[in-house]
Amino acid sequence: MGGVLSSLFGWLFGRESSKVLPVDLGPEADIPDPDTSLTPRQVAYVNTTWDLVRPEMKSHAVKFFILFFETHPEIQTRFKPFVGKKLEDLIDSKRLAAHATTVFSAIDSYISNLDDVSVVVEMLETTGINHKNRGINVSDFDLLPPVLIKYLGEALKDHWSEGAKQAWADLLNVVVTIIKKAYEKK
Repeated sequence: MGGVLSSLFGWLFGRESSKVLPVDLGPEADIPDPDTSLTPRQVAYVNTTWDLVRPEMKSHAVKFFILFFETHPEIQTRFKPFVGKKLEDLIDSKRLAAHATTVFSAIDSYISNLDDVSVVVEMLETTGINHKNRGINVSDFDLLPPVLIKYLGEALKDHWSEGAKQAWADLLNVVVTIIKKAYEKK
């Protein structure tokens, strides 16, 4: 029994050895966590979809940022090295690859630590404070979730589902909420 539970928890919280799918979880997987409101099934959806992104993280990160800049051109102007550059020229930009990979690595860290909410909260608060100190508008964070969800849906195609979409929407809502609260701190 301990091996089964270990495998289930490993899969739920991002360990690579697990093979359980969200649909294989029982009804108890729909009970929300009191701190995040995410259910174990939603965490499973996030983990299984992110597991598909992780091996090609840099490529996905750059493609996401290209879509982000395409969808919200005003965001591109917030990055001095990218001002006035054509999106097709940014695809091969090492500077964009570095920033995009840093952002996706942070997302990877949040996902990998969903089993320890206090750690995730600390990481997100640090992200918020760092961006606030750089003069980034807090409202810019509201622009990210719909674009990331769109990107993941397009990139993962048949591996994307309504369950995965809702799980990511709920997770990103928690992420943005925590970052916004960090902006309110002195």
